[in-house]
Amino acid sequence: MSTYSIKVNCSCGKILKVPEKYAGKRVKCPCERKISIPTIEEIKKKIGDDKEDLRNCPTCGAFLNKDDVICVACRMNLQTGEWDNSAPPAAYTKPKSSKFEYVVTAAVVIVAVMAGIWVMSDKTETATDDQNTMVMGTEKDDFNFAAAWQSLDNMPEDNSQAINKKMEAFVKKMFNADVSKAIQDLETKKYELMAKESHGKLKADMDPITRWYTLEQLSRQFDGTVYAAKSIKTDQHKQMEKIKGIVGGQQEKLQEYMNDGQYQRVLMESFQFVNQIPFELRNNVELKPMLSRMDNTYQEALSNLHVKEQQVAQETTEKNTSDEELKKVEAKIASVSQKIGAMTANWEYKKALDLVEPLAIQAEKYRDVASDNITIILKMHDSLIRLNKLWNAIAQGAEFSVGKKKQMFLRANDKAFINGKIVKYENDKLYVVTREKTKKVVNLRSIRADELINKFALESDFPKEYVYGLALHFYASNSMHFNVRDTFEKLKKPSEEHNELVANAKTQIDRRIALRNEIAQRVDEAQEERDLKRQEQALEKDKQRAWQYAQSIVEDFNEGNFEKVLDELQVIKDMLPKDEVVKMSKRLGSEQGYTLKKFAELALNTCAVCGQDGLVECRSCLGEGIVEKTIQLKEDSVTKKRYCRTCNGAKTLRCPSCYKRHFSKPYQMLQAWYDDLH
Repeated sequence: MSTYSIKVNCSCGKILKVPEKYAGKRVKCPCERKISIPTIEEIKKKIGDDKEDLRNCPTCGAFLNKDDVICVACRMNLQTGEWDNSAPPAAYTKPKSSKFEYVVTAAVVIVAVMAGIWVMSDKTETATDDQNTMVMGTEKDDFNFAAAWQSLDNMPEDNSQAINKKMEAFVKKMFNADVSKAIQDLETKKYELMAKESHGKLKADMDPITRWYTLEQLSRQFDGTVYAAKSIKTDQHKQMEKIKGIVGGQQEKLQEYMNDGQYQRVLMESFQFVNQIPFELRNNVELKPMLSRMDNTYQEALSNLHVKEQQVAQETTEKNTSDEELKKVEAKIASVSQKIGAMTANWEYKKALDLVEPLAIQAEKYRDVASDNITIILKMHDSLIRLNKLWNAIAQGAEFSVGKKKQMFLRANDKAFINGKIVKYENDKLYVVTREKTKKVVNLRSIRADELINKFALESDFPKEYVYGLALHFYASNSMHFNVRDTFEKLKKPSEEHNELVANAKTQIDRRIALRNEIAQRVDEAQEERDLKRQEQALEKDKQRAWQYAQSIVEDFNEGNFEKVLDELQVIKDMLPKDEVVKMSKRLGSEQGYTLKKFAELALNTCAVCGQDGLVECRSCLGEGIVEKTIQLKEDSVTKKRYCRTCNGAKTLRCPSCYKRHFSKPYQMLQAWYDDLH
């Protein structure tokens, strides 16, 4: 009995050739699965004693007899490699319902589950089993995947047994590890190529913001690919740099508008610019600070647009009273009210208080009487007491500032200031020596209100909280509502009176803002209307001039001045919008028979010398390119040939009449522009 190898199939798809000596034992596949080898007796029972007759089908692996030419399982012809369909198929009728498909699918699932159970149970074998198990190598036969799959695809499907065999063959191939790995590699490569192709389809002329957003979508779609992590992210970083440049340029433009006082334009352009930026881009770490600065510019422009109009109308009505003393008090108040107003406007609070205090003592008796003058004088007295205390704090701070250098902005002109060292203070006057060593006398009442508070009152012995409370009344009495609002924020414990002052200040601020906004809107509308009217007038003048050029075109064309015709067509193109050129062309066509489009075509291509190609025949060689010359040598004559020196053998020359015009790039572009007119 001769020696042979036993072929066994592993569930992973590999075919093992096991020597005869391992019959009846267990061997281990390279995939770590253990396979039981049948004994010689078991093999003999299946295929007989003649070992030389053992064969397997190369397609389905079924055992074959020595003389078998066609596999009884898959019906493959082993000599021709084709499927034999000569056998009559078994009669079979597919069920009417769809249960057949469910049965087939369930069969495949059961096979897969049984294979998994066998693998798990096989892994729990004891260590003793492992010692008696031999590790076998795979069969080294060349295997062509393409041919095998094609062979499977060609298996017959004409009866239920053939379909079952084909399904079993497909299941075996599906469990092949090399095929699965190849499919996974192809899927990975396909995903990388899809990312590259999607990136390559992006238009080169896309604006940076749209391109960044599109790249962000591609980056999320192809997350995990090498191409997305490198190429797409690199392109996205480049677009971000461009976007930062665009945002920076827009911010500079908005700042220029702010400097020119064009606040409405700042609001409009900043709003439109931010709205075109996608939400994902607005939250970008690199871009968010720049957009925040742009928002600050927007808020500043919005604040500057508003104006405040203060309209204080106080109607005082005098009521008849029988109390003559009240009438006298009211008469005195009325007589000095103008003088008191002048004193408070000039910040002479001590003089105003001395004048008001006697009247206030008399008016105190009539506090409960409904009299506007009495109410005004009492409130004025209380206000002047606070303002006088504040002025005392300012004066004390001025005394403490002697010997110090200060820069003080003046009340009459916000931009004018005095910078120097205070050498003396006396009677509300500062004696200052400037940097230029000039001596100046500055009245405290000529210095700006906020400068008096910040640089003098706060440097006195008075508590800062107390000074801020007095400053609130000071600003309110001078209608400095923005200063009232800002000073109120510095108070730690504001009183009810302070709350009333700041509420009134905010109301006045809102009114000023609304008025300023309304005025600015009216100014912008009037300016737009004037600009539109000027544009219409300018367009009408241009249309008249362009029509004169159109008349000249007809004359110059008839005289053969084609270059001048083209120049005049260029002037019309630059002078009028395209829709106006179309109207003029139709008008000229109805009057002269030729439109501007036709004039442009004829002026460019018409030539009486060459026709239209811009070339003429060389006269030296008569279009031959070669010149022949006969030389007489003694009794013989010799004919010599050479290239024409005029045309260098080209046979043609540039047309002196139209070459420059015919081949001019600007004229060609002009003619193409007029060709687009409808």
